[in-house]
Amino acid sequence: MKAGVFIVDDHYMVIEGIRSLLQNEEDIDWLGHATNAASCLAFLKQQQPHIILMDINLPDMSGTDLCRTVKRLYPSVFVLGLSTFNQQAVIRNMMESGASGYVLKNADKEELIEAIEMVKYGGTHYSREVEAALKDKQNAMPVITRRKRKYYC
Repeated sequence: MKAGVFIVDDHYMVIEGIRSLLQNEEDIDWLGHATNAASCLAFLKQQQPHIILMDINLPDMSGTDLCRTVKRLYPSVFVLGLSTFNQQAVIRNMMESGASGYVLKNADKEELIEAIEMVKYGGTHYSREVEAALKDKQNAMPVITRRKRKYYC
């Protein structure tokens, strides 16, 4: 089964980088991208991908809030959190919002494909660094600025 993949990220370079990694994969059908939550929700009214790679820091809504909305409106769509943040509170918040996994933006192609494959069949996937962060007691309480707090908490 091919996985229809859509990405939501406000950085075009990230979108293009991930697209270039995945575009020639036999089991992945690249469906497109959105740079904000509103565009993502508009796309979902027309077509539902199997998996959304979702940045947690978007300009118009937090990725956690968007994930929660997507899962409420389209429960069969799987969400993989996509971020540079590996603090426990941020990861847990995304997972509690309905994400099926969490991948750091420094993941290599193999890890990203592994995450997509795992989630496509209903599994959960964490990047290796995320698993380590979740086990690290010192990482339990992140330092988050007041500006970022509205996105992650």
